[in-house]
Amino acid sequence: MNFVRTNQTTDERALKINRLMNDTLRMAEAGALFAEVLADFDGDTTALNRWIKQHCDCAVQTAHRYRILAAHREVLEHTGIFRLIDAYRLLRIDGNVPTTE
Repeated sequence: MNFVRTNQTTDERALKINRLMNDTLRMAEAGALFAEVLADFDGDTTALNRWIKQHCDCAVQTAHRYRILAAHREVLEHTGIFRLIDAYRLLRIDGNVPTTE
């Protein structure tokens, strides 16, 4: 199995955990689902935010960032960016600052 080396570790279990935690394409997939829900609400972000709070295990800001990843999925795939921090840098998303809708 091929592993992406993160955090200077070679421990296979740690690498698997890091891969799952940093998989931008999986996060983009979640973002696409958030975008579908937003479309069901006719673009009403207030309704989406309420839905996220009621049904999801993530913050509204996280869901918004995932929707950005989904909107740029082709770029992420083309560049081969895997780690979330690298995707945020490329897309100029500040992961420490709450997003506004």
